[in-house]
Amino acid sequence: MTSRDTAVRLLTHYFALLANKSGVRWDRDTASEIADAVDAIIAAARETPARTSEPHQVTEGPSALAWYRQYQRQEAQIAAIYAELWDPDAGDWRELSSCADAIEAITRILGEPLA
Repeated sequence: MTSRDTAVRLLTHYFALLANKSGVRWDRDTASEIADAVDAIIAAARETPARTSEPHQVTEGPSALAWYRQYQRQEAQIAAIYAELWDPDAGDWRELSSCADAIEAITRILGEPLA
């Protein structure tokens, strides 16, 4: 089993568990979307430029604070994306007519185009 397979299996398990506990509909399309998301994350990681050879010291005051602030911004962006794409009345994800619609919604929230 590859690392990718393990990631897909674990995410599928925990998302299915959350869906079942919250009463959200879970189907094979949802499971395959998790596999697609894992593949997209792997592809994005491969496209990311290599970091410098110097390790980042999280214990440094300004650097640790900068990382924490970046985390807070990203967490707020993720919450905004979730709010945009989740339909609480239907208890399911909003139907988007195309991938372009999803990118447009996410771009609107982030305030910048996706790379």
